[in-house]
Amino acid sequence: MASEAAQLEYAQHFIRSHYKGELNFDDHIERLGYVMSPDGRLVAPVMVAMLRGLQTVLSIPDEGEPELTMLLTLEELSEADQRGPLPDRWRIYHGDPPDVNWAFLNIDMARLGEYVLDGDALTLPNPLSDQEASILRSINKSPEVIQRVCHAMLTVDIDAPVAVGVDPSGFDIRGTFEVFRIPAGETLTSPESAIARFTTLDPENG
Repeated sequence: MASEAAQLEYAQHFIRSHYKGELNFDDHIERLGYVMSPDGRLVAPVMVAMLRGLQTVLSIPDEGEPELTMLLTLEELSEADQRGPLPDRWRIYHGDPPDVNWAFLNIDMARLGEYVLDGDALTLPNPLSDQEASILRSINKSPEVIQRVCHAMLTVDIDAPVAVGVDPSGFDIRGTFEVFRIPAGETLTSPESAIARFTTLDPENG
């Protein structure tokens, strides 16, 4: 049986590598797309009823049996944040938002199988966030490399793939209809290591 530390690490990677789930609030269920903020909190557009809900639970993934269930406290974004980069990041991943209210989805606790995990331990800041734009520009200079990496790692062909996110455990690649996760297979600690690692994932460099 895996240790609690291993389950925690798995859950941390799991949250970063998914973008959608099912939000249960006061016995109502809605599909919800989310993105990660630089400080590790989840961000999403939400209905007013969700902000006022007495209990809010997010389960991911959104198909089949949920592997990870999180008890949340929703915190409405400030007016400045509503006009800032976080809603724009969500649009890059998901398109036009279904609601105009934006919130942080703060994780109070989570359940993964028999393990109950602390929410703070699942809220991981992204140390690459300050350099993310420059990393993505470098990767996106070679769309043919992105296509080869996606085909090799995911066995899918993606038209006009675009790298839209990077964190220490992997890369987010947007296709026409969805975002795909490319696991790094190692911990990315700097812009240089991220760019170099993506290059080594190209089968033509193997």
